Parts: sequence; C-alpha cells; structure tokens
Amino acid sequence: MKKDFKQSPRSRKSSQFALLRHAGFTLIELLVVIAMIAILAAMLMPALQKARDKARDTECKGRLKQLGSAMQMYVDSYNGYLMGPWIYESGSYRSWIVFMATRTNILPMPVTQYADKFEIYGKNYFCPGGPIPFGSPKVTQTYGQAAIAPDATYASQDTEPGAYIRIVQVGTKSSDPVRSNFLHFASGNNKNMSGFPIYADSVTLNATTQRAEQTTYFYKGQSSKSYSVAARHNGNANITFADGHVAGLHYNKLGEVPHKIRYYGFDDGRIGLSARNKD
Repeated sequence: MKKDFKQSPRSRKSSQFALLRHAGFTLIELLVVIAMIAILAAMLMPALQKARDKARDTECKGRLKQLGSAMQMYVDSYNGYLMGPWIYESGSYRSWIVFMATRTNILPMPVTQYADKFEIYGKNYFCPGGPIPFGSPKVTQTYGQAAIAPDATYASQDTEPGAYIRIVQVGTKSSDPVRSNFLHFASGNNKNMSGFPIYADSVTLNATTQRAEQTTYFYKGQSSKSYSVAARHNGNANITFADGHVAGLHYNKLGEVPHKIRYYGFDDGRIGLSARNKD
C-alpha cells in the first residue's frame, strides 16, 4: 500500500517560516553590518574632509591668481597706479571690488545684480573656504586688500625694512571729486614687490551679528585687530603679492620680513591674533 507523504498545513507553514528565517538577517547580524558601515564612514570622513579642504584651497588660489592678473591689467591701464581698498567718488565711498568689477571690465559683474546676488555673480572676489557672503551689504564680504595710508600702513616709508611700494594720496579736500590712496607700481623707489601683499584671505567680526565674515580690507601694519588676514587653509592664509604670484603663508610666518603682516584670525571668531609684537 502506497503511503501519502503530503505535508499537513501546519508542517508546510513551519517549513516556510524556516526558509524565511534562513533567507533573511537576524537583528544581531543587521546591527553588525550597520556598525561596520559606521566604522568605515568614520575612517573615510577625515580623508574626505582633507580632500574637500584641499579643493577649496586650490580654488581659492585660482581666484586670487585671477585677481593678480586683474591687478596687473588695472595697473597697466592706469599709468602704474592701483587704487586702495576704498575710493571716495561723486559723494560716496566705493570699494575696490565695485570699482574694478563695474568700471574697468577686468573681472566684471552684472551691475544690477552684484549687490543682491553677490554670492552668485561675485565668486571671483571671495574665498570659497570662508563664510559665504550673507545679509547686507554682501559686496563688502570679500578678499581683503591691504589697507594703505602714508601714516598708517607704513609709518616711515623711507626706512621700511620689508617690501615697499610708494603710496600716493590723491585728493585732500572735501571738494575734490575723487579721494583715495593709491599704490604707485611705477615708482622707482619700490622694493621687493614679491613680498608685498595686495589681496588676501580676510576675516573680521561683525559687531551686530557676532559672526565672523570676510571683509574688504585688512590692516597690514596698523594697530587695529578687527580686520585681519584669515589663516583658514590648514593654518595658511592665501595671498596675492604685488608681482602677481600667489602663495599660502602659515600664520607663524606672517610677521616676518618682507611681508610683515601684524594680525591674523580664524572663521570661528578668533580675530586679531598677533603675528608679530612690533614693527
């Protein structure tokens, strides 16, 4: 007599559960996999962050190199003179960025949009690794230009032991249509142009928001600590020098001859750290 080996409904159900149990993951196995993924991610994060920082540093130097080329074109077009960070013209002050972008057509921006959408149209003018321009006005949150004045940046121009470019004051009366301090690149008295910083990563602390932001100028030799170069690239500040070359200087080298930059800062709000104690 033939035996019937047909499974009962209960046996069939048990077999299906067994197959499902072996085909899937247990909770412990799933937790082990998640832990392994987390460990791998933690191991990769520093490398990814380092690569991201390196990319920003490279892009920053590229932008500063463009500024160096624009600077040289400006100097060639204006008889050897380079404007300072601010120019008083027609009753109001204009920053070097606005003047260069809207007047010289060297690194242009749309005139109607540079103020409101500066973070989009003004990318040539600010560091990609620093705080993105926010609030108003955005157009003042840029790479800094060395603040220049005959009795400020260089108290004694004739005996300055570092790099030197002659500073010329244009317009002294309130009635003068244009007033500013200019660097005279064609002066025969200049020395060590490759050591004179013109544009640099910059940082200051917004007194209202208490946030660090990029700024239009930095003090190279004055006693003010608010407007500093920013050592945001692994302790280096990227700088365009007067001869057009770009280099990153570590903050412990900023105060040395020939560049002699007095103060530096960081984007976390530590502003005005001393690079050298005295001239």
